[in-house]
Amino acid sequence: MQFRVKILSTLLIAGIFFTGCATTVKESEVALPEQKIVSNTNQYSVPLQKLGDMLYTVGDEDIYIALGDITNKTLNLGKVPNDITGMLKTAFVNIGYKVHVLYNNDMVSTLAQQNKEVYIVEGEISEYEQVKGSGDGFNLGLSVSSGDQSGDMDYSDESGTKVFNLSLDLRVIDGRTGEYKPFVFAKNKIRLVQRNKSRSISFFIVGNGFGMSGNYSKQNGMFSSLRLLSELSSIEIVGKLRSLPYWLVLPNGKPNYNVINNFKRHFKYYSQDTKKKYIGFLLRYYYPNLNSNNFNQYVKNIKSKLGIYPPDDRLTPELFAQLLINATKHSLKSEISNKRKNLLESVVR
Repeated sequence: MQFRVKILSTLLIAGIFFTGCATTVKESEVALPEQKIVSNTNQYSVPLQKLGDMLYTVGDEDIYIALGDITNKTLNLGKVPNDITGMLKTAFVNIGYKVHVLYNNDMVSTLAQQNKEVYIVEGEISEYEQVKGSGDGFNLGLSVSSGDQSGDMDYSDESGTKVFNLSLDLRVIDGRTGEYKPFVFAKNKIRLVQRNKSRSISFFIVGNGFGMSGNYSKQNGMFSSLRLLSELSSIEIVGKLRSLPYWLVLPNGKPNYNVINNFKRHFKYYSQDTKKKYIGFLLRYYYPNLNSNNFNQYVKNIKSKLGIYPPDDRLTPELFAQLLINATKHSLKSEISNKRKNLLESVVR
């Protein structure tokens, strides 16, 4: 039995991660997330480096990170790589010189004795399973390898579409106390969709406000998915360690309100100087000419603008939370405005 398909739309998204366009195909039997699909260009380094710029702008101390073995804990041994520790190391290194990745985990105790901000990241590939199937006819082939071992995924049955979930879990231990950092973790899931006779695999990032999607070739789908999960998770981990709006470095990122509530709780324990650095960082999204002379006045202005009472110059957790939420909206509006301005200038030249 053959199915006729109709091309619904071609969506062009100019983003940091992905540029290009792709088409979506309607599959009535399978309910997929309502997200835009764009071409994957494997350019994941820019958001990592932009997060590094955030760390530099805020001006806090350097972060030292050691990684435990990040291994496959699913039941699909041979179908999923056994170890992706190297991917995580590359991701953290790509953030920049404010984040130091330790070659030897024995260095953790030495740095902890020097009262350096040192952390151990542990975790696992926690899920790989088929969740849906529909239609008529199906074939999926992925080649994966790990060390001397290799394996092929090759499923075939009477379904036209199959959907798989792949998850990565990361947790963070404070090297100075040996305790897990509360609320600092990354639990991200990617959904892979293979359609009958398709040469590519569509993917969707599930949850956490990342709002990402795209396409892989069948040959690199597994590794590309794990690399993307590794890079997104490293951004999330470092952002949470420093209460930074890490979603701003992502093309379709949206505020995660649970994370913002945790940032809000943490903010009240900051010193006054640290509060001023973090508020100042976010205020520059609204007032690029911010300086020490106009700082207090701009705090009053933004409180009035956001409806925070009283509109004084106190640096409160409520102000911090509202700036984290609204800086995203303001940034998107500014980006759209700049694109329109550039387009107009290119027309009238």
